[in-house]
Amino acid sequence: MTTNRLPYRLVHSGQSAEPSLKEQPQQAEVSIERWKGSRHWAVFVDGKLLALAVYKKGALAIRERILR
Repeated sequence: MTTNRLPYRLVHSGQSAEPSLKEQPQQAEVSIERWKGSRHWAVFVDGKLLALAVYKKGALAIRERILR
């Protein structure tokens, strides 16, 4: 049984293998603060709420995971 496959060709786009400085992802700004006077901790990424944690240790763990 034969399959009709297209021939494999390597296409070179003329760009280098390393991304330029403009293309590298920027580090997210992550902040932790109390949530509206409650005992919960809010984790914000670039000013937007990402998660609420009951304990500060949990909020710090979320922040560390994002920044890796």
